[in-house]
Amino acid sequence: MKHASDSAEQQAAEDLVRAVLSEQTGLSYVEERIDFDGEYIMIDAVGRNVDGKAVELVEIYAHQGKLKGCQLKKPTDDAARLMLAQTHVERKSGRPRLRLAWCCEEAVGQVQRGWRGKALKSMNVEISAIDIDNVTIESIRKAQKRQTR
Repeated sequence: MKHASDSAEQQAAEDLVRAVLSEQTGLSYVEERIDFDGEYIMIDAVGRNVDGKAVELVEIYAHQGKLKGCQLKKPTDDAARLMLAQTHVERKSGRPRLRLAWCCEEAVGQVQRGWRGKALKSMNVEISAIDIDNVTIESIRKAQKRQTR
């Protein structure tokens, strides 16, 4: 039996989102560690062109359904992480585009309608919903139910 906090379903969805992003943009996306000043940030998807230049930094969120409680902080927290990573990638590859790629249109709309959506725009961070298959969506929903305390 899986541990209640096991996130294998969300991690599998992240792989799927990286593949969809690659298909949409023609870039190659992989999870990468960005090192700086003795610290590091893990970025869910760094999109690189054929020359290996980092063109896009993406944080993926596989959540399904309306955001609740502290989940509402996720977009601005992720945007801050992307902006910090951007300053260190920029030194090598130029200024990459920043994006939040979420697996739920409802959650994206919830963010876009409020002040957080305006904050993301002012930070030049795009948020978009990525279409994933119904089987993956259902597995995420089941995982979320299991993970709820």
